[in-house]
Amino acid sequence: MDNVQIIAEELSLAKPIVKKVLSLFAEGNTVPFIARYRKEATGGLDEVDLRKIKERDTYLDELLQRKETVTKTITDQGKMTPALQKTIRECLSKNELEEIYLPFKPKKRTRATIARERGLEPLALKILEMSDGFDPFDFAVGQMAAFKDVKSIDDAIAGANDIISELGGEVVARYALLGDKDLVFIVNLPGVEEVFQASIKLHKLTGIAFSSTPAITVEKFDKILS
Repeated sequence: MDNVQIIAEELSLAKPIVKKVLSLFAEGNTVPFIARYRKEATGGLDEVDLRKIKERDTYLDELLQRKETVTKTITDQGKMTPALQKTIRECLSKNELEEIYLPFKPKKRTRATIARERGLEPLALKILEMSDGFDPFDFAVGQMAAFKDVKSIDDAIAGANDIISELGGEVVARYALLGDKDLVFIVNLPGVEEVFQASIKLHKLTGIAFSSTPAITVEKFDKILS
C-alpha cells in the first residue's frame, strides 16, 4: 500500500510534496516547525493540511497492520480467495475492513464454549430435561471418561451450568425428593416465551420430552392474593 500515492490523490496534492512532508515528519520535525520554516519544501502548506497528511499516514499504517492480521487469520482458516485478497488489499477504511472480516472472525470462547469442548453439553441437556429419577452426579460419574480436561464431578456440573446460562437460563438449585419424583431443578429463565423456546430446542436436540412448572416466591403469591 503506497501511502504517498493514496494521500496525494485524496488531498489533491502533488506526490513529491506529500513524500517530502512525510520525510520531514520521519526526521522528527513538528507541524508548526514545518509550516513555518519548510514552506519551500511543502509548497506553502499550512498546519491544517500538514496535520491531515500526518494523521492519514498514521491511519494507513495502522490499517496495513490490521490487514496483515485479517489476511493471516482468513488464510489460516483456508478461506482466502484471490477476489477476497484483492478486496482487502484495496480497502482504505478500517470500518470497511472489519465488515469484510466479520464473517471470518473467530467467535469468542465463552465459558460455555469451553464446557462444550470438554464434552459437557449432554450433561447440560440432561439437567434441563428434568426427567424423573435423573441424578446429574450419577450421570456425570458415568460420563467422566468421555469428558476432556474435567478433573472432578463438581467441575462437570459447573460446566453444564455454564451451558444452561448461555441458553438463557440459570440453575438456581437442585433438590432430591421423596415421592414420585426423585429430583427437581430450579431453573431461572427470562419469561414464559423463553421456557417454550428452551423446551422446543431441547426436544429437537434430544427427542425427549420434559415437564416444566412455573413457580413464584411465597411473598409474591401473597401479594397477588392481597
